[in-house]
Amino acid sequence: MLKEIRSKYQAKNYEEIEYELEEIVCRKCDRPYMVDTRYLKTVTKDDEDWEVRICPYCGFKSLMCI
Repeated sequence: MLKEIRSKYQAKNYEEIEYELEEIVCRKCDRPYMVDTRYLKTVTKDDEDWEVRICPYCGFKSLMCI
């Protein structure tokens, strides 16, 4: 597949991203959604790392241990 480069800026900053999607089912509304876990916010709690997952349908926030 050929990349079309239109400007010097695009040639310098162009990057293709390949997503690694994972299906997650919300615990509150039971609707499935896809998320790339590499881009989730992480927090440290009790010396453990946790991912913050937010459902796009109901807004429910959940923590998942990494």
